[in-house]
Amino acid sequence: MKIAFAGLRHSHIFLMYQDALANPDLEVLGAWDDLPEARQEAEAAGLKVCFDTYEELLAAPGLEIVAFGGCYGDRGPLIIKALEAGKHVMADKPVCTSLDHLDRIEALAKANNLKVGCALTLRYEATTVAAKDLIDRGALGEIQSVYMGGQHPYRAVGRPKWYYDPAKHGGTINDIGIHSIDLARFLTGHGLKDILGARCWCTRPEVAPTFKESGQFMVTLENGAGMLCDVSYHIPDSFGFKFPLYWRISVWGVKGMLEYTYNSGHVTFYENGKTEPQSIPGIPPASDYFSDFVKDVRGLPTPLNTAEVLQTQREILTLQARADGSL
Repeated sequence: MKIAFAGLRHSHIFLMYQDALANPDLEVLGAWDDLPEARQEAEAAGLKVCFDTYEELLAAPGLEIVAFGGCYGDRGPLIIKALEAGKHVMADKPVCTSLDHLDRIEALAKANNLKVGCALTLRYEATTVAAKDLIDRGALGEIQSVYMGGQHPYRAVGRPKWYYDPAKHGGTINDIGIHSIDLARFLTGHGLKDILGARCWCTRPEVAPTFKESGQFMVTLENGAGMLCDVSYHIPDSFGFKFPLYWRISVWGVKGMLEYTYNSGHVTFYENGKTEPQSIPGIPPASDYFSDFVKDVRGLPTPLNTAEVLQTQREILTLQARADGSL
């Protein structure tokens, strides 16, 4: 299947490019962006920018899939145009920043039998797979509560300047929290039931007064379990993404509790009735987000599919709207 990349404003797109190259079912045709600096960065990363306009990209012979990595606020309208042109869509997270755009995306995908994927990479980590295996085997019993710490480094130097434009960024909960909502459903099997509270706020007005880099929310899952989540940009920059508590996931059940972090390499399981924790090694994932997307396009069953992506995006946009006071 032939794929092209539209929007090159976030570093994630270059990781997606490498993942696409590694997938034997995909043929990369090239990329487009209308910003000269973005085009230069893409070329430096090996991603050939061979389309002068977005319309030229959409008209490329044999093109079936468009992957998106532009400013968050620009993605919705571009994705809508791709779906209107009959193309499947793979997006960096988040898919879009507007519930109105999401409504249109969902309607077009359904009407034209098109698929929408998203690079929800955290569900494919070996530690996540091991945690899900424990939960699926009933080791924790009924899930009671979940905590997720998805804090990130602020990195004022080097971060794309469009982050500081609310219309381009669209909110910290939507930016980072989409992983949390996806992980909650993936790990526990329970989606979002009720929103109890959500907040975004700015703690560094001297750097960026319009960037509400702090975000937290409290929700109820479908089985009645509670979930607390912090997705703020609070990690000390000097530690960066090697911070030992980067993406800290804690799940409590009636039989025990498990915890792991992005950098831990293992899951720690505290089983009721025992006095010492167990260290469970990560389990390599059987698939990846691009492979699952290809299966979805081909009409094959897969855990991460269009319905899952759109539902997760809807829930996180609803949370962001609650934090913004527009819901």
